[in-house]
Amino acid sequence: MLIVTTHGIQIPSSGARTAGIGLLVVAGLCHAQGAGSSSLTCPAAPPPSERPIEKHVSCLVPVETVLRQHEQGKVMLVDVRDAESFSRYRIPGSLNIPLHAVKTKAFLRPESIVLVNQGHVTAALEVGCSELKRAGFSNVAVLQGGLRAWLAGRGALEGEARSAHDLDRLMPAELFAERMRTDWLVLIFSKDQHASLRCWLPSRVEQVTGKSAPAIRAIKVAVDRARQAAPGLRVLMASDTDTEHAMLSALMKEAGVQDALYLESGLEGYREFVSDQSAIWGRQEKTRASSCCG
Repeated sequence: MLIVTTHGIQIPSSGARTAGIGLLVVAGLCHAQGAGSSSLTCPAAPPPSERPIEKHVSCLVPVETVLRQHEQGKVMLVDVRDAESFSRYRIPGSLNIPLHAVKTKAFLRPESIVLVNQGHVTAALEVGCSELKRAGFSNVAVLQGGLRAWLAGRGALEGEARSAHDLDRLMPAELFAERMRTDWLVLIFSKDQHASLRCWLPSRVEQVTGKSAPAIRAIKVAVDRARQAAPGLRVLMASDTDTEHAMLSALMKEAGVQDALYLESGLEGYREFVSDQSAIWGRQEKTRASSCCG
């Protein structure tokens, strides 16, 4: 089997560990304490270089600060999304430059620049920010929460407003890239414990067992408790499929959680993504083994 790194690198491993599932039920909410066996195999414990990743806090700037600086003309916003997404909606006056190309723009070196994307996943931007600082860019930051935080903070967007609906959706590939990070709380709205997926999710996972008043209160308690321990924690809603977005959004808002993301394609879609990735890595590993051993 393989240990999968956060960069998609496959490292052979000699065995897997399968733990039992334990549930702590509090006010209609279950907390997973382990992972069980199913069609997916959990990787062995990651090596030290792949342990849970903390954010590059020094690069993250809150939206309130960026809004103020933008209004005063003191900052240049660099949107690193693809050109098609940028053409659909964007912050007025922002530049559209791929992240890898920012370092080639000499005119940006003396400027105060803020890197922007949708805000779901900022790991690449944080790494890019650190690299740009080392390369001599005088003042670089990353907009915490991205365009989603900008819109929630009443910042202006131009383009097709309806296209911005994807700002509250996290794609399976994005969740997979973020699974080792420590600043997520995943709320599972399902009767299925999805035990075999737990090791492919961030470490904080809570299972909501109903849609009653006690369940709503439990959501708020879980989110408040987690954010006390980890300010800036991001919340992801996940159900079996992709059909309950509107209902879950309303439920979260009733619980007082206004900024939760929703998993596109649901947990079944994520399971399919992980299975596909595992199959790809398996084929790559066989190819390497064949070329190595003749």
